[in-house]
Amino acid sequence: MSVVNTLDKLKDANTLLYPSCYRNFMFVQGIDLYSDVDLQGNQYIKILHDHLGSLDDCQVLQIDGVPAVQAIKQFASENVGLARDLGVRFNMALSSLSADGTMDFSNHFSRRQYLPPTDGITYSLVCHAIYVNITRNWTACGKVESISSVGSSNEYWDRNCLPDSPASLPKQQKLSITPRSGQPPPPEETICEIIGQSDVTINNAQLLLDLDTAKFYQLTGQNVGIMTMSSMDKVDFRRGFQEFIDRSVEKVILDLTNIGGDYMYTPYDLNNLLFPQTRNFFEVDFRPSNLMQQGIQKSDDAKFITYPGELQDLGLSNDSLAPSHLPISGDLTFAIGEAYNTINPNEVLEFSYRPAARRLFYDEKSSRDPSELWVKVASTLLNP
Repeated sequence: MSVVNTLDKLKDANTLLYPSCYRNFMFVQGIDLYSDVDLQGNQYIKILHDHLGSLDDCQVLQIDGVPAVQAIKQFASENVGLARDLGVRFNMALSSLSADGTMDFSNHFSRRQYLPPTDGITYSLVCHAIYVNITRNWTACGKVESISSVGSSNEYWDRNCLPDSPASLPKQQKLSITPRSGQPPPPEETICEIIGQSDVTINNAQLLLDLDTAKFYQLTGQNVGIMTMSSMDKVDFRRGFQEFIDRSVEKVILDLTNIGGDYMYTPYDLNNLLFPQTRNFFEVDFRPSNLMQQGIQKSDDAKFITYPGELQDLGLSNDSLAPSHLPISGDLTFAIGEAYNTINPNEVLEFSYRPAARRLFYDEKSSRDPSELWVKVASTLLNP
């Protein structure tokens, strides 16, 4: 875990260690948090979903005695390693529903991949003008066949953690395990089975076409279309935009909520469709490492490497530039090349961003219904 924490400090989503034996469980509390900003610009932390009670939309005043916003910022600063920008990490720490209800790149605070340092967390809340303190203990949910399949921690280590052991136990059903405090966990169906569920609603738009990783909507009573994406996998954009044409859609909103990145050819394809008379790509100064140059000779798709996976497939696992063999079962991912801005030669594009000219914030409605934000975008940005 010391190596995991050290790599997290790089804030580089391509340089990560995934020790399989420590990632067989997810630690949850049954509470999902979100950030709300009022009309005066005041920011609050609130409960989006209380899967075990009725605390939805209660304001969180303090977390373990620390002001709530400050506590989330501190967690994002120290424990979220997937982005350089603190604002992005803050968003990842909290809940953020995409239109398909996924939280793949959010909710890091209340759904921990590694064993939390304490048995639970104490929240100071205000609910309907009533102040209350609650403590929620962590529950471990694991993808193992049954607790009886592992007789001891030594057996678990031998089966899951050694380099020559299976990557994980059989993934047949989820299992809740008693927290360290000794208190029995809630019934599995009340927390371990529902933490991946969401009650996202779309009240202000009609679904026109569902292409799995991309969905196409039209705002009710408007000539505004919305395309949402859950990943940058290959998408048949033409089918979706033909649906827009058939419905007389004139303006389009792209909702890319919770996309963590993926294949570069997808935005190129989209640019080529929307702006066919322009260049559908941007120039980059790509600088491969020495190891990358050797990898290119064996694979045209080498962009970043998983060790020992792809590196072994390329025959480079014993190269002098390759990492040392891992003492435990797991994968180490790292970039083997960097793309630089051709105008600003010292700017790594992976870690650069341009702030938006306009910003919209979640509230109690839009946190559960993305179409509330689509309506605001259509009224404030498309029709200023």
